[in-house]
Order: sequence, then structure tokens, then C-alpha cells
Amino acid sequence: MKMTSAMIDSVHNGSNDYEAGRRLLPHFIDDLAVQDPDRIVARLPKGLRVQDGFQSVTTAQFANAINKAASWFVDVFGKAPESNKMLTYSYVGPHDFRYPILTIGAIKAGYLLFLPSLRNSQAAYESLMDQYECDTLLLPAEPIWRARLRKVIAAKSLRVIEVPELNELLHAEGVQPVEWPMTLEQGRFMPLVALHTSGTTGIPKKVVMTHATFTSIDAQKRLTKPLWHEIYSGGKALMLYPFFHAGGFIAMLTPLAFGCPIILHPPGPPPNAQTIAEIIETEHPTITNITPSPIVDMMNDPQLAPVLDKLTHILSGSGPMPSTVGARVAKQTQFHMLYGSTEIGMPPADLSDPEDWDYMRFQEHSGVEMRPYAEDLVELFIVRRPELDAYQPVFTMFPHLQEYQSRDLFSKHPTQEGLYRFAGRSDDIVAYSTGEKFNPSTVESSLLGHLELKGAIVVGDGRFQSALLVEPSSSSVSEEDIIDSIWPLVETLNKDCPGYAKIMRNMIIVAKPDRPLPRSGKGVVQRRAALSLYAADINAVYNAVDQDQADSSDAPGVASDNDGDLESALLAIARSTDSFGDVSLDSDLFELGLDSLGVLALVRAAKKLSARHKLERVLTATDVYQLRNLRNLAEKLRGKEKDQRPATEKMQELYEQLIADMAMTARPAASMPLQKVMLLTRSTGSLGSYLLNKLLQNPNISRVVCLGRSADAETRQHRSMAEKGLITDFGVGKVQFLHAQLSKPYLGLPLEVYRELLENVTHVVHNAWQVNFLASWEEMTPQVHSVRGLTDFSTQSRHGARIFFVSTIGAVGALRTIKGVEVPEQIVEDWSAGGNMGYGQSKLVAERLLVAAAKEAMVPSIICRVGQVAGPTISKDWVPVDVMARSMVELCLHTSPSKDGPAVYHTVNAHKADWADLVPFLEKRLELRTVSLQEWVRLLLASDVSDATHNPAARLGDFFQNIANQNADESALSVLSSVSARKISPTLASLKAIDVELMDLWLRQWGLVT
Repeated sequence: MKMTSAMIDSVHNGSNDYEAGRRLLPHFIDDLAVQDPDRIVARLPKGLRVQDGFQSVTTAQFANAINKAASWFVDVFGKAPESNKMLTYSYVGPHDFRYPILTIGAIKAGYLLFLPSLRNSQAAYESLMDQYECDTLLLPAEPIWRARLRKVIAAKSLRVIEVPELNELLHAEGVQPVEWPMTLEQGRFMPLVALHTSGTTGIPKKVVMTHATFTSIDAQKRLTKPLWHEIYSGGKALMLYPFFHAGGFIAMLTPLAFGCPIILHPPGPPPNAQTIAEIIETEHPTITNITPSPIVDMMNDPQLAPVLDKLTHILSGSGPMPSTVGARVAKQTQFHMLYGSTEIGMPPADLSDPEDWDYMRFQEHSGVEMRPYAEDLVELFIVRRPELDAYQPVFTMFPHLQEYQSRDLFSKHPTQEGLYRFAGRSDDIVAYSTGEKFNPSTVESSLLGHLELKGAIVVGDGRFQSALLVEPSSSSVSEEDIIDSIWPLVETLNKDCPGYAKIMRNMIIVAKPDRPLPRSGKGVVQRRAALSLYAADINAVYNAVDQDQADSSDAPGVASDNDGDLESALLAIARSTDSFGDVSLDSDLFELGLDSLGVLALVRAAKKLSARHKLERVLTATDVYQLRNLRNLAEKLRGKEKDQRPATEKMQELYEQLIADMAMTARPAASMPLQKVMLLTRSTGSLGSYLLNKLLQNPNISRVVCLGRSADAETRQHRSMAEKGLITDFGVGKVQFLHAQLSKPYLGLPLEVYRELLENVTHVVHNAWQVNFLASWEEMTPQVHSVRGLTDFSTQSRHGARIFFVSTIGAVGALRTIKGVEVPEQIVEDWSAGGNMGYGQSKLVAERLLVAAAKEAMVPSIICRVGQVAGPTISKDWVPVDVMARSMVELCLHTSPSKDGPAVYHTVNAHKADWADLVPFLEKRLELRTVSLQEWVRLLLASDVSDATHNPAARLGDFFQNIANQNADESALSVLSSVSARKISPTLASLKAIDVELMDLWLRQWGLVT
């Protein structure tokens, strides 16, 4: 929506003599000092206690103090050199008004002030000084400040300069005005203050706030109903955020722009609940900017909670607010949760109703756009729009961007459109080794509402289940008492968590008093630093659980190897995991939710069972995938497996069943329209996302219909495309997402939807296939049935839809040719060509099924055997994924149907690199040593397979063991021809061999190097 004249109104600061948002901060203050010199801008504490009283600072004093500071900078450092890069000096001091005075004074003198958090670690300080190329530290005269930073000063050999006292600046006489000759258009892009990120995910990074942060706040006076005018007009604001935090600086700038004086708390440590209550009682503020923690403390104190009633507005953010506490505050006063960052400022959101206190409705002039992230989460983007230029400071920091991805996540209101609740950073999402993801924000914020806790982190990245790290409010309470106290709340929270995210009592870790959780400048726990600090404790908890699970395999009381005993033991093991619900001997374990990690746990327990019964056989992960239920596994242990026919017989049997009743039609297909309609399966994966991207870019394609197994496919698609930098604005009607089950009648779609597709679809790109190298032939048979469903669709479709089948080189991977002779791009009739893996076997049967469909039912099709797909360009014969997608679209659209059967293409890189040329680079780049495949597999199988973070390959141990056992001479392996594919696809024809540069790009994309 574009800005309209109805959204613009008069200036709301009582003065109409200028256009709001068109003066830079130093100019604004200078003008204010002339126009309204006696206006109070701040109330400052006179001493270290509230009882010492407060003094007022007028606009004239503020402007004079800034000029004094600017003169001081010039006197000490000389005239700033004329350069595009401003010299940066760092200031650290108590929470007083010197922060804004020195910051703006430095700007007028031509310098930039860096304000680091007082809570930074030694490593953070050193890194930030390097990032800003800063060699000078400005400190107050008190010796305590030099002592506090002595290690940083010594480590970086910093020059230390003492700054003037606050009163010296405020009461300076005879100060000459310092001009700052800067135009609005130039100045908006200039640095205002140097800050840094919170460091919640690692070492903080520098972030420079530009002057547009202030002009964007001031520009909001143009709006009909400015949020900040409604909050600040005629009031006084108690500012409790530190100045070195972006929220603190904005909390000073916003009241300044809207004519509201601010009140500072006494210098020293962050004020506690009692001190805040005393300031409210003494200075009578109407608004406060405050982090959640002191609000919780005040609401938990019956004597202090009523004090909050004296405020008309409470503005909070920068951390999780317990829902129970927030609801109580919202009943007492107007409670407004804020969202913002150094980069985007603080986009205004409409005031919420009391029952929706934790939700925000962002105003349209901010350019906020919410995009699907995962399940019920959306991610906030700022989209650049020319008419909103005055309100979007982020694009003065990143002028090359057209949109800014915040990586901040929100959840939608259950009933009201446009309301969003902050749900954490995308970095905070817990990704388990099983592939599931969990947003911990609700659990963590709820725990922070408990009186005994001041910190809580849900742990689980790369693990199979959750753990919980909590920090007690008091060091005098024992760990066991802490766990006893919070356990009822944890049990309540578990009820709303998925199984993999539930927290068990034995997975709770209590932080030690001598190792407090690291916190950022705004008091929020720094997640990555905290996990690093407690890494040993976390590993110990998981190792103990793993040992307990292994020992539990001895639990079933099995006396002998008589019939039934093995079944009973396996059943007891399965039930002890509490992962299956009502499991029986004949239950399909995977239908009950068994995942890859559960497979490993079952295999480990079964190995102990084999040792106890002195059985010659042990179960492998492959056995579990193939046999699927406990009765079959027991038979396997006894050596009495059922149906031991060769896989080739079973493959041929299914093939003959599926072609026996193949659908046919005598109706001629309608002519192929100029504008194509594509049916794409599995668009959400890596290759699928790039395929969808290329299809959407093709002007001859009018619509793409994506068939997916999950109901949230569109959400997942947006997230996948955004992560890869691909198209996310699909356009109206260009993409349609449908929830389908390909092996069911009508592809699992409603009949009316199926009919519409029959009428319009011209091409089917079948990319969906279960990728599991441990899966048996039996487990992969539903994938083959899906191809039969698509051939029926093509037969019945109006345009005789052409099927483009994404096969694999694994379908012919077991073929052996004479050295120097390549496997041709032809149909293979050898049933053993698919090797021993269900994956390759199923693809081979699917290819044969398409051949039969072409000959018997005139179904036009293309078979594309895909080789190794690597990272994008923006193994020898690896193909970058973006190049692969582009070549596949070329093959799909530019191949004419043939009466002789499907066209077959190999999308492999014809220019093969020598692996030996890449190994030295990888050894050096990754600091690895080279071993044989057999040695690598031996080390893998001997390692601790419980920690998927350190060796995710553990779940494919059987697969790698089979490869190592083959011990094949590489010269005897299949070499695939790609002559036909390269004739059709110019992209594939122009592909060059991979080299060190491309390999280095992939290593960086995979996050292995920086």
C-alpha cells in the first residue's frame, strides 16, 4: 500500500515551522535551543541515590554541553581529517548524560564514538576494537574505570584519554557554537553512533547507527496519528535502558523528538525493583522504557506491584516476558511490547488491547512484511519502497539492498489478522538430530516467570531430545530444591510440546553461582556463550542418558532363547523408549513415528540383547528399515528371516503387477498450448527449490502447481527460497500448493481439483522420492506406486501431460562396462543394474514402468538420471545445484516426444576433475589428514554414535560399510555418457570441471569455513 495524503497531517510538536524529519540530530538540537531554550529535556540524578534528588537539563544546556564536547574533541585530537571513513574512539563510563553529549559532540567535531556494552567479555572487547580499528579509549577520571578495563588496555595497547566531568560539560561558560555543515541527504547516510550486536549467538559484531534513525523517528510526526505522540505527548519518560544499547539510544531520541523529558536512574549497577519504584514515587514519570526482568521482580513483590499503576504506559522488549506476568501488567496500565534493532530502528506498532498485550500490529509506513518461515512462524522483512524512504533507516546502512531480512521470528494471532507476537531469532530455533525443529521461546519465557529462576535455555541442537539449562535467582538454594520447585511448571509446559522437545527431569542442568550465564548489554542471556560455558555439563547429561538407554536393554527379564522370549525382550525395549505409544509385535515401527535416532537406540539395545543371549547375529540399522516390526526383527536374530528371495525377483514382480492394468485412452491429446502449466512434486527440497525458481523465471510457463506431502508446504517453500536467495514473490496465481499423496487414487487430491489439473497441466516434473540409502526395496515400493499414479494422470489428461522423471545414476550404478566405454543414455533391462540399495532399485523399476507406459498407453516421458548435486555456483563429475536445475528445465521443455519410448539423459559433468588434485587443498583448508575409506569407516563405527552433532554420518554406518566392503577399483566403476543431454542443454554443455575455487565456495556455503 502506498502512502496517501490522508496519512499525512500537521506536525505534532507544537511547531509548524519546518517539515518533520528533515533535520539531522545536531541541527535539531541547535534549533530547539534557539526556539525553546527553557524546555526540559532531561532530569538527571544528583548523586548515587534517589534520595539525593534530581536536576533539570534544558535544551539550551544540552546544546551548549554538546558544543563544549565538540570543542574538547578538537582540542585533544585536532581537526578531523577529511575522509570518507571517520576516526572512531571508544567511550566507557557510568550511566549518565555524558553518553549523548559526547556522542553528538564527537559528530560535530568530525569523529565517531563507539559505545561498547559494560557486560562484554575480554574477547568481545578485543574483537570489537579490532573491528572498529579503534586504538583510543575515553574514560572518566575515576581510577575504577581504568582498573576495570586494564586487561583490554594492555592487550590492545590502547591510548587512554580522560573525559570531562558531567557538570563541567553541563555548566560550561563562554562556549562558542560549533557548526556542522552537513546536508540532509548526505547526513542521513552518515554514522551517528557506533554500537554492536548483542552477541547472543557469538562474538558481537559492529553495527553503526546512522542519522536516519533520528530523522525517521522525527518524520513520524507527519502521520495522522503518530504512535509516539500518543505515548509521549505531555508526559515524562523514565529511561531504564543503557545508552550503549540501541534500545537505550532510541529511548532517548524518541522522547526528544516528541517533546518529552527523560529521567535517568542513578549511575551504578542496573536499578533493581526497589530503586525503580522509588524513582516513580519521587519523579512521577508517566512512561517507562524497561526490560522484562525488573517488571517481573516488581510484580512478584506485593508492595511494589501497585506502583506500576502510576504509569500510563509501560514500554518493554529486548527479552522474553512471562505470559502470566504480562497479563497482570496489562490489566493495570497500557502495556506495549516493542520490537526493534540497531539496523531497522523501532518500527512503530499500534497500541494493543489488554488481552493482546504481547502482540504487535506494525504500522504500514514501516514497510514491514511478514513472510512464512516454518509451521506457524513468520519472519520479518523490511521492504524498500520509495514513498517510505523517510521511515526506513535500514537502507541508509545497507543502501545496496531492496529488502532487509531481520532473521527475527513472530507467531500470528490465532484469530486476528495482522497481529504478531515476537517469537525469537531464527538462530534460537532448536534443530534436533532427527530433523525436527522447535521454537523454545514460549517455554523459556514461561520459566522466567518462576520466582526461583532468572535464566532459562532449552538445549537440543544436534541432539535427539531436549535438555534445560536454568539459572537460579538465589545461590542459597540447592540444585535439587531448584529442580523440585520448577518441575511442576516444566510438566505443564511439556503438555504443549511435541514429543522430541519434551524436557525430562534428568535433563535439567542448574547453573553454578561461580559460572553465571553470560548476558548482553540489555540483560538477555547470550545463548551461544552460555552453551559454550556449560558445554561439558551438557555433554555429561546426554552421555549419562545414552548410557542409561544402553543399560536398559538388560532390563527385560529374559531367561532363555526359547520361542517368544526374544519377542518379549524386544517389545520391552521398544516400550521402554516411550516413543511408540501402543506398540505391538506386528506394529509398523515407522508408522508409529520411529525416526533415524530411534533406530540407532533400538539397534544399540538389541546388540546387548544379542550378547546376553549369545546369539551369532546382531541387528543393524538396515535390518530395522527393511523388516519394520519387532516380530520380523526377532526372526532375523534367530536366523529365520522370511522371504529371502533376491531383490531382483521382487522388483520384477511389482513391475508386472503395475503394468497389468495400465490405463489407456483412445482420445487424442489436445495441442500443446504456448503457455505451459507445470506439475512439480517435492518443490521444498534443495533441488526442488531451484527447479521451482527456474520454472518461475521462464516466460513460457503460466503456472506451477506444487504437490507436497505436508499441509504447510507453502510456508516451508517460502523459507527454503528465502534462505537460498531465490524468488519469494511468487505473484498472483503463478504458484499453487496442494497437499497430495501420489500413491493414492487421484493423487490423494479432491476430485474437483484433480479434474482441473487434468484439464490444464501440460508437464509433470516428478522430483519427489524418499532419499534413504538404508531403506530396503520393500520400504521404497510406495515410491514406485507414485509413478504409476502419474502415468494414469498423463493418460487421462487433456494435453497428454509429459512426465519428466528425476531418476538417479544409482539406477544403473551396478553396471560394469569395459574400461573406457561409457554407460549410454538408454533404457537398461538388467534388473540388477540398481545394485543392492532400495533407492536405486526403486528408481530402476520406475524407469521400466515409464517405458511400458510409453509403449502401451502412449505416455510421453523423459528420464533424467541425476549425478552428484553440489552447492550452487552464485566431484569429479559433480554439478552445482543451480546449474542442474537450469539444465533439467531445458531438457524438460525442449525434448520432443518419441514413439520409441522415453528419452534418457544423464545430467553429469562431462569434464571430470581428478580427486587427487583436490585432496591437498581440502587437507590444508580443513586441517584434515587423509585416510583410506576402510580406515574412515572403521573409525566411524568405533565412534560414539549417540552424538549426531559430531558425526552425523553415524546413521549411515551400514551404507558406508557396504561401500568399503566392495573395495572396488575405481576404474571398473560405471562412467556415464552425457552426449544426448549436452546436445539439448546448452547449460550442461558449457559446464566446466570443478576446481579448487568452486570447492572453496561450497565449503563456505556449507559453513565449514569462513
